[in-house]
Amino acid sequence: MGKPLYEYMQEDPVDALDLIEALASAEPPSISVYEAFLRKLMHGELLAGRHPILDGLIIEQKPDGSEIVHGTPLPSDFHAIRATLVLLRLLPDDETIVAEVRRWATIHPDEKVWEELRQQLE
Repeated sequence: MGKPLYEYMQEDPVDALDLIEALASAEPPSISVYEAFLRKLMHGELLAGRHPILDGLIIEQKPDGSEIVHGTPLPSDFHAIRATLVLLRLLPDDETIVAEVRRWATIHPDEKVWEELRQQLE
């Protein structure tokens, strides 16, 4: 039997986000259980100090102690945006969530990201 979701929420918030995101797509959970957690992620909380290896990057240790990161790092706001989109799916009429998606759809430096965010608002 796997770990309870609340353990993931404490140990690795992104693993918990992955599970909540899947639940929200398949069978939307009661938002009250996850709303506070998702709102923290939406604002970038719980993500400080997250090591790049947790997002699939390979880090090579050189003999001199330096590190070489292989792969493309995720944008710093990637998981916060994902959490916001899960919230938007679960609470589509919440003005705070809609405003946050609109903000990113306006200011995000990646054109593909803001196009996708604008589509989510339609």
